[in-house]
Amino acid sequence: MTRGVAQSPLLKPLACGSAAHRLPSSRSRARDTTGSFSGWTVRSAGGSHRGVDPWPPLPRISRQTLFVFIENGAGSAHKHVFDEKRRVLQSIQPVSRPYPYAYGFVLDTSAADGDHLDCFVLTERPLASGEVVECSLLGLMEQLEDGLVDHNLLAVPVGESAEVSAAVQTALREFVTHVFDHIPGRVVQAGRFLGVDAAGRHLATCRG
Repeated sequence: MTRGVAQSPLLKPLACGSAAHRLPSSRSRARDTTGSFSGWTVRSAGGSHRGVDPWPPLPRISRQTLFVFIENGAGSAHKHVFDEKRRVLQSIQPVSRPYPYAYGFVLDTSAADGDHLDCFVLTERPLASGEVVECSLLGLMEQLEDGLVDHNLLAVPVGESAEVSAAVQTALREFVTHVFDHIPGRVVQAGRFLGVDAAGRHLATCRG
């Protein structure tokens, strides 16, 4: 695969957290709160444990290790919209395609739209909304949403292995280009799939 996001013919390089490119996100435009999520589960190489807020500090992590807060489990036909700062569920909304893989956001990051970096977690084991999973970085899928940069990281739980195969790429392209078909005017474009080096550089620039 071609290395480096900056060389993409689809997307121009953009510094994470750039104020000039911040707009109210789809998460902040969500409906009024329909419930709350006050518990959490952390799955890491050292095992799983549950607790309640306040959130515990995260261990020191390397460039290619990340902790992903799961918003939507694989197979879900609904989008769970969270207040990403407080990890509180704001609303549950139907989508036009079920999630092919678990999906969430990377803790301790800030993307160009002001939210955390988004991430698909490739695994066959079920991951529930509200879990925090320690993952290893696999790659990056370039994406534009309504003309704004909105890349997705690709990761796998620590201790597991996965490949960003042609079938995985097809499933992700199909999902992101049609997940918002029910919203008039919403346009999502999928770009290239890049390797772990490009993903690591993107992650590093978006960490606080």
